[in-house]
Amino acid sequence: MKQNILTIRDLHYECGNFAAVLAQCFVDEGYSPKSQVLIYPVLQFFDCMLPSYMKNNAQIFRYGNMVDVLSIYLNKTITSDILGNNHTTPKVKKQFEKYVDWSLTPSNLRDGRNLVEPNYGSEELYEKVQQALTKDIAPLLVDD
Repeated sequence: MKQNILTIRDLHYECGNFAAVLAQCFVDEGYSPKSQVLIYPVLQFFDCMLPSYMKNNAQIFRYGNMVDVLSIYLNKTITSDILGNNHTTPKVKKQFEKYVDWSLTPSNLRDGRNLVEPNYGSEELYEKVQQALTKDIAPLLVDD
């Protein structure tokens, strides 16, 4: 039945991401998931320097593993350059800022980090990983 869809995933962050992507696919097909339970998923690969990514890198989420997960998702070898957000150009950063905007993070959660001007990045690296910024991999980067 269309109204009884539930997606749920556990602490493996790449699986939480997959559950969110799956729910988005249901919505695209006209279904309306009734509920979704995600426990600390990675929902985007756009900004790898968010405080939650940097601070909570203990058992549940290992910051460097994002490179491995993205390599698997894209079926390409991805370098750790993405961890410094070099995989997006200034233009792309501007395009997606409404979804991932550091200025919305309360200052007490920034761990003393200052906002970085989005005037850096690599066009070459962006071309390699741009699929990671689609709703098929990053369900957070879509309009409601």
